[in-house]
Amino acid sequence: MRLYTYILVCLLAFPSLSAKSQQDTVKLKQKSSNTQTVLQNLVKKVTQLKTGIVEDEIQGGIILDQTKTRNGKEFYDRFTQTFDIPDETFDYVIVIEEKPGMGTTTLISITVNDIEIYANYLQPRQDLLEESTNDAVTMATEFIKNYAQILLEMSSKEQTGTGIF
Repeated sequence: MRLYTYILVCLLAFPSLSAKSQQDTVKLKQKSSNTQTVLQNLVKKVTQLKTGIVEDEIQGGIILDQTKTRNGKEFYDRFTQTFDIPDETFDYVIVIEEKPGMGTTTLISITVNDIEIYANYLQPRQDLLEESTNDAVTMATEFIKNYAQILLEMSSKEQTGTGIF
């Protein structure tokens, strides 16, 4: 009971402590036309995504690094520097994975959308590292270019079957 009395006395003695007398110190600016256009564009994009109609669809991919050694990291760096995205691409995920091998060699494998397209033993010599990187870039680029055609061939009636044995 004493606590309630103390709080009531403090509120009566110091009216600035009550919530009613406090005012907001942050003053809001009026909405600018730039903000309105940004919001309108955002609403437009959200409605396009909901309806499935997208005007500016960005296509591309990502390259993941799952290397463990210095040579694997150098392979990854050279791969990303020399890899050039083909013109007609799809959404892809390239994974560069390294597995330890015997001695100083390691096994580098590259998968595109869970399909292994390249595997090679990587040796610590720089000239072999550069040659392997160039081979891997060529394989990945050709695979990405031909991926749509591969999917079309795999979905043909000869490949799909009816499920009856």
